[in-house]
Amino acid sequence: MTQAKILAALKEAGVTAYMVRCGYDADAERQYREIAEATGGAYMNFADLGGGEALFDVQEFAIRDAAGEDVRALIEERASSGQLEGGSARALLQVFDKEARGGSG
Repeated sequence: MTQAKILAALKEAGVTAYMVRCGYDADAERQYREIAEATGGAYMNFADLGGGEALFDVQEFAIRDAAGEDVRALIEERASSGQLEGGSARALLQVFDKEARGGSG
């Protein structure tokens, strides 16, 4: 299936894609980034998240973001309570910043 067909199917189904880079493949990275951006989701680098535990937070934030919630306050709250490391929190804030992504939130 081509990227165009995948994107069309995702859009038709109303799917918001969130992609996490876990290795390095420039072509795959470009494709995943384009799919995430085109569906209103987000693309992030796993290395910026500070470890495996943050991946669970990413999943929760992606679900809430796709549901239209503003996850910025939640990320900031978890960072201030020590549940997220500073570097992870900064990376997540950049990923889920709707204004920076061109969204309406």
